[in-house]
Amino acid sequence: MMERTRGQCRKTDPKYPIFITITFRFSSCCSLIGGTLLGVSGLIHAYKEASTDALKKAEIVTILPEIAQQVHFQYELLNEFMRITKKYPVQIVRAKIDNLCIFDISYPIQIQQEVGIALEILKM
Repeated sequence: MMERTRGQCRKTDPKYPIFITITFRFSSCCSLIGGTLLGVSGLIHAYKEASTDALKKAEIVTILPEIAQQVHFQYELLNEFMRITKKYPVQIVRAKIDNLCIFDISYPIQIQQEVGIALEILKM
């Protein structure tokens, strides 16, 4: 087997499977501290520390389930609809305002009943 210096590798060398996988996945032959240098327990520790650090630095995003709905009503009721969108956290996704107004809206599932009752006024 050929001796290799830092930065050189061979595709078929079974002694460096992690090194070969990473270097050829990124299409370059670069040096990597790991594999036989760190050993199995060293790699486990390094991955554990890296994942812990990544989770500590990650931003927590809370996403509430939402309901998407399309609402149709006459133009005369537009002011009433706008009052409903101000009173509840209703997001207007798309709007077509004409004699017959068509709105695509979304709102959190927790307020489904309240918004549903409020939107009943528009159906009259």
